[in-house]
Amino acid sequence: MKIEYLYLMLAIVFNTSANLVVKGFATKQSETISDLLTNVPLFIAVALFGINFIFYTKALYYLNISIAYPIVVGFSIILILSLSMLLFNERLSLVQSGGIGLIIIGIVMVFWH
Repeated sequence: MKIEYLYLMLAIVFNTSANLVVKGFATKQSETISDLLTNVPLFIAVALFGINFIFYTKALYYLNISIAYPIVVGFSIILILSLSMLLFNERLSLVQSGGIGLIIIGIVMVFWH
């Protein structure tokens, strides 16, 4: 596997993880700003987004942004939707399921330009 795709995969994993942590702490969010700023999951999410940024930046050294961005965003959407169904009991409509299919088709079209 080429290193640029490893960087992209790691960016996707950390981006997805950060979003899921945000969702997890958002459901238990405190009323005040000071309570929010002492919320440990918030700092975990920020750290995960930071790590995502580092790997995404490394991938951009090798890849065009016109290739890297759709791949990262598309796969992140697919993973977040899938994992939110498992972890948060969220449901997908038929239209949303079709949208996932279109995202996959779009990624394939962008990747094999």
